[in-house]
Amino acid sequence: MKTLIDYNFNGEAALSDIIRKSEYGTIEKAIARLTIFTNKETVAQTKNRSLFRIRRARTGEKRGSIIKDERVVVCDNTSPTTTFLWANKIPKSKPKHVQFNHIYPIPKPQNAAYYTSLANICMTPAFLAKLTDSNKSVVQLLRYRAFDLYEGFVPAGFDAPIKPEVYENLDWAPSPEGVENICAEFRKKIKKCPKSAIAKSVKAFGFLCEPSM
Repeated sequence: MKTLIDYNFNGEAALSDIIRKSEYGTIEKAIARLTIFTNKETVAQTKNRSLFRIRRARTGEKRGSIIKDERVVVCDNTSPTTTFLWANKIPKSKPKHVQFNHIYPIPKPQNAAYYTSLANICMTPAFLAKLTDSNKSVVQLLRYRAFDLYEGFVPAGFDAPIKPEVYENLDWAPSPEGVENICAEFRKKIKKCPKSAIAKSVKAFGFLCEPSM
């Protein structure tokens, strides 16, 4: 059996070789079958926007605090993860060794525009997660999948993704069951975690996807 030395200390090369010998055959096929996207009917309710006025905390900012000048709540990566789990009816205790990935990087300075956008979040096994921001082919593939699923989703400041040549030959995993009324569903969840950044954001600013917002 090969060692990491045989792969010239390149973990991605080792992973690609392992996948090539598996039933998946290629990285692209593994990504298609092992990546979870939110149900498109659920995402359509949000108009591809973030659900909450939440952004990742910067150095020195206390998690859960409200930045009045920005009208935003700051947190760690808990809010995007929780948003994804609630929208897909996945119990928090169920996922193991997975990672929740932003398909497009959050613009600097980090803001709330796409931080909790379901169109901009996917879930992968941890062993594939690094590829979602370091492998150009995988990045292109995920961006085009989001573009295809969510009615041309492209965050402001980014060009529309080019369709990968292999796209039509991939068998994408189905999304979990969606929710009929995402705001109503989330309000039920918020009652159980009233001190969370999500609860604070909704109390202060409401849901960004609601017409009044």
